[in-house]
Amino acid sequence: MIYLDNAATTFPKPSCVVDAMAHFMTHVGANPGRSAHTLSVESANLMFKCRKALSNLIGQKDFLRTFFTQNATMAINTCLYGLLREGDIVLTTSLEHNALMRPLKMLEEKRGIKLRFIPCDTKCKMDTSNIKELARGARLIACVHGNNVTGALMPLDFFASLAKEVGAYLLVDASQSAGLIDINMQQNDIDMLCASAHKGLYGPMGLGFFSLSSRMEQIESFMQGGTGSRSEEEIQPNLLPDKYESGTPNMPAIAGLYAALKWREGIGSKKIYVHEIALKKQLEEGLKRLNSISICKVDKEYATTGVLSCYFKHETISKIAQRLDKEYGILTRVGLHCSPATHKSIGTMRYGGTIRFAPSFFTTIHEIDSTIDAMKEIVK
Repeated sequence: MIYLDNAATTFPKPSCVVDAMAHFMTHVGANPGRSAHTLSVESANLMFKCRKALSNLIGQKDFLRTFFTQNATMAINTCLYGLLREGDIVLTTSLEHNALMRPLKMLEEKRGIKLRFIPCDTKCKMDTSNIKELARGARLIACVHGNNVTGALMPLDFFASLAKEVGAYLLVDASQSAGLIDINMQQNDIDMLCASAHKGLYGPMGLGFFSLSSRMEQIESFMQGGTGSRSEEEIQPNLLPDKYESGTPNMPAIAGLYAALKWREGIGSKKIYVHEIALKKQLEEGLKRLNSISICKVDKEYATTGVLSCYFKHETISKIAQRLDKEYGILTRVGLHCSPATHKSIGTMRYGGTIRFAPSFFTTIHEIDSTIDAMKEIVK
């Protein structure tokens, strides 16, 4: 089997991640902060260490301002619903994933926020000719960092400068870039950073996070409930991180994420990134020789992740992806990848989306060669 769906979730995970999760379930198993016994304290200490390691990774100096959620989608919703009010203006791009687009559209309908979009061309390049007018009066600028269809890395410095100029907050969806690209909330002037554990961080599913900068005011909590702190009060406590972490945390996943973060420290994001980009270039060189395949390009001004998408003008992409799976054991993703806005922008909606190839640190050169050979045979 050749697994090339790592933009959805990285697989396999480092063995230390599996071991850490099994160890927690077998030898710890207790709820952090809910008791004073030995195992509860050990669980709380693990959560503390993971929160601190994650904060260090993203350049968050105050680790109490990094919060665990169920996934990146919940993190984004928490930030949007906690911040935005009726009449607020939000500026975003025409390349957003539904994790950001759908809650924005719901808030537009239910709370009357006003959405403005930066148009992008077929190579994901933003049209900034009217940017001052689009950004005027915005309370929030929200953008994806790494596009999950084309791999385009959007320029964070541009958004940060724009947000500062108009007095807006900056929210970044780093689901595709966290762990792969170095991000520093302080240096990049990011107010709200959201991501998941199961992609570039090589952690388990069912865990995400968001982090608020020191400039960011406390937003309303998305949900309320038990925190293990100030239990005598029937209102949600304002102390951090408890304000945004109601209910029992996913400690097996947090144990796995902590192991993944330590594993990643030993390798470094640069080595992981260089490996993925080399595989992407290898795959692109092989596929572009096949006349019937159209590869989604990214403007030369933008760097990319290791994601590569392609489509066929005269073939059904779902059938090709199915053949890759059933006949060759090559697992990809096909369709719109939960980002119809991107496909509208790059012109692939008419083809039903794309076939997406997404290698990881564990993907080999031989596996990419086998994928190119399989595509050659299918095209014939």
